Amino acid sequence: MGAARYIAHTVKNAGNRRLTIAPRHPRVLHAGPRVRLMEIMLLVHVAIGFLALFVAWICISSGDHMTAGLLGMGTAALLIFDLSRLSKLRVIRNLTIHGLIVQGEIVSAVPSRFTRAHRADGALPRGSLLLRPGLEVTYAFEDERGRTLTGRFLVSTEDIPHYQVGQRHEIYFIEDRPEINASSLVIRWYWRLGGPAMTDEAPPEDFPMDEDAVYEEIP
Repeated sequence: MGAARYIAHTVKNAGNRRLTIAPRHPRVLHAGPRVRLMEIMLLVHVAIGFLALFVAWICISSGDHMTAGLLGMGTAALLIFDLSRLSKLRVIRNLTIHGLIVQGEIVSAVPSRFTRAHRADGALPRGSLLLRPGLEVTYAFEDERGRTLTGRFLVSTEDIPHYQVGQRHEIYFIEDRPEINASSLVIRWYWRLGGPAMTDEAPPEDFPMDEDAVYEEIP
C-alpha cells in the first residue's frame, strides 16, 4: 500500500459516505506547547509550595499560626489545581493515542464568557476570559453506532469567520465512550503526533479514497 495507509469505516448518511479513521500503528506523542507550559507551571508551583511550607514552618515556630494556616491552604489550592490539570491531561492523552478520527460539522459558534470548553487558541489564552468573551464553537458528529454526539471548544472571537455552521471539522473520540471527544485543534495544542501513524492518518488531499482504503459498510 502507499504512504497513506489507514483503516476506514463508512456509514450511510443522507446519501454521503462518512469516513472514520482508526489508528493502524501506535501513535507517537511529542509534547506540544500547552504540555510544555504545564510542565513549567508545575515546576514553578512545586518551588512556590516548598517555599510556602518553609515560611509556614517559621511562622509556626514564631507563634503566627494564622499566617501558617493561610500558607498551607494556598499550597493545598495549588496542589488541587495541578492535580485537576493532570487529570484533564490524562484524558486528552488517552484520546490522542486511542481515539478514532471522524469528520463532524460545526453546528454553532457563539460568544461566551463562562465555559468549561477546551481552549484551542494557543498555549496561553488570548486575553482574560472574564473580561473578554471567547467564541464557543459547538460541533456534532456520528459515532460508530450512528449516534449523534456533540462537543465544544473555545477560540478567539476574531476567528468567527473560520467557524461557519455546516462547516466540516475533524474530531477525535473514544470508540467505546464517544462522549469523550475533542476537536483536533485542541489535541494539537497539547500533543504533536509522530511515528508511522502520521502517514496512515494524513493522506494527501488528492489521495484517491477508493483505492487504498479498506471500507466496511455498517448497517
